[in-house]
Amino acid sequence: PDYDVHLKTCLETQKHLPGLVSPDGNVIELHHRLMNPEPHRNPLLRDDIFQRSISRTIGETDVRFLCPEDLLLHLCIHASLDHELNVGPLVLADIAFLVETHDLGRGDFRVGVDAGGWQRCVQPLLNIAHRELGANIPPDLTDCSTSVRETTEFLLFSELEDHRMLHESVQKIRATGSFAEK
Repeated sequence: PDYDVHLKTCLETQKHLPGLVSPDGNVIELHHRLMNPEPHRNPLLRDDIFQRSISRTIGETDVRFLCPEDLLLHLCIHASLDHELNVGPLVLADIAFLVETHDLGRGDFRVGVDAGGWQRCVQPLLNIAHRELGANIPPDLTDCSTSVRETTEFLLFSELEDHRMLHESVQKIRATGSFAEK
């Protein structure tokens, strides 16, 4: 195969390069942008996203990661738009973990939500994480109509085929204890 053409296509049309597969089957995606470049989406959440990123040394290599605020925003947008909310309850645990281990109620997260107009992707998920898992999220970040929240719940748990399983799924997540302790 012509890898140069394939890589060029990925750089132009995708958010990440083809997955790297380790010998034990783990897949790593190297992102060069946060979202696929589509006309209805803002390809950059904010211009200063790289400056806000954090760096950690893994082995002998410095690796950059999204700051917690941008990671939460990306998580909500990715679940809402890329997966159309068909991701099950795990996304709620990820949200609860992030808000319990980082101070995300401050300005950077709010600026990111407002700058991109991402309230419809973010607020219903934060509402459900707050209501079902007790995630400590400021009320203005969970503000959404009952119909939007119920539609989000329906789509979020549609892979479970029986929406009554929502309660059982949430109970299992709650049984793991405090997210901050993990």
